[in-house]
Amino acid sequence: MTTVAPPNRTVWRRTLVVVAAGLFGLAAVAPALGGSVGPATGATGSTAAPAAPWSEASLSPAIRGTEGLLPGGPGAPVTIEPDGGPTVLESLAAPAFPGGPPVTVTPDGSRLPRECPALAWRATVVRRPSLERETLPAVEISLSTTAPSGCQGYDRPLPLVVLGPGGESLRAITSVPITVAVLATPGISVRGEDGQVAVLPIAPTSGPVPAEYTIDVREAGGEWIPRRTTPAPAVCLLPPAAGTETVAYRVTARLREWSRSSAPVRYPTRATASAPI
Repeated sequence: MTTVAPPNRTVWRRTLVVVAAGLFGLAAVAPALGGSVGPATGATGSTAAPAAPWSEASLSPAIRGTEGLLPGGPGAPVTIEPDGGPTVLESLAAPAFPGGPPVTVTPDGSRLPRECPALAWRATVVRRPSLERETLPAVEISLSTTAPSGCQGYDRPLPLVVLGPGGESLRAITSVPITVAVLATPGISVRGEDGQVAVLPIAPTSGPVPAEYTIDVREAGGEWIPRRTTPAPAVCLLPPAAGTETVAYRVTARLREWSRSSAPVRYPTRATASAPI
């Protein structure tokens, strides 16, 4: 039997400072969310609904250990701050809007890496700007369901654009780094069983749980071809290939658009497939 275990390492973790629920929880700002966030295929900005009574305790600083954001997963509420240039807080929080004006916050694609563009991000306003408190909006940052693999490991403040009701704009960034998780590498075990090839995916030892595992096969000189897909590690029996000296097998872990493949394992042909190696 040939086994390649997942790398014996722990995907780095970091402490992400987020603005999370406090004494009153996010229930205090729920009326301002305008509903839950659903799937999106593009960069999404959100305009806050009319302001509800807001408690300072509902956005008190907290520290939470996390592996980071996942595609289509929960968001992280954070505060934002100006990113160079003049602050236009006065125009974004004019007295004409007692509860704070409706503002829109969107990812700034011009300052994001190409491998993780604005289309991958979502920003939902959870607190309007306040001239009295001299605060900018607070937003919940999350990843869209179609966030590409290139977003993995992102770990820096997220650049944003804040748009006011009169067309005013402000370059901003999140006040803390936004951390995106990393899908770890799976392992693979291959052996002969009753004339067939038994392939067992081995779950990664750290990081997010994959949504599914694909068993890929490559004959000499060929391309990788997916042969089986399983939602959890389970033995998959494959017919041995004929006419080639060896066949390579690998396991690919997948989480929406993210994927990570194991090291390939070579296995004998039909003539010797019944003998474990």
